[in-house]
Amino acid sequence: MLLNDFYKIETIAEGEPGRKFMASISFNTQHSIFSGHFPGMPVVPGVCLVKITGELISRHTGRYYRLLEADSIKFIRFVTPKEIKNLHFEITFVPEGNLLTVTGTAFLDQLIYFKLKGKYSEAPR
Repeated sequence: MLLNDFYKIETIAEGEPGRKFMASISFNTQHSIFSGHFPGMPVVPGVCLVKITGELISRHTGRYYRLLEADSIKFIRFVTPKEIKNLHFEITFVPEGNLLTVTGTAFLDQLIYFKLKGKYSEAPR
């Protein structure tokens, strides 16, 4: 899991079996990453949102996946952990052999913070 205690999975629920799931995470606002990103105004690094998406996929499927290629990654709003206690993810995936074509969105209420479209490859741990 990313940086050990950077975030916690609060819930993970099946949407469309084998195609879609939802997850909710919370951030450790005291994590040391926030002292450098950015002092006095902590922001979740965009690369961490990409990594969290992959970790949620791996957790949901029970197999380890890593991002192979990204067609689109959009960071729409800053994720500020002091203001955003829980972030929700909706992830849709289409299996193609050892690949998954993925569309993921991170949101809170009606606000979208992050979107990703890409392919994940099953990989050894």
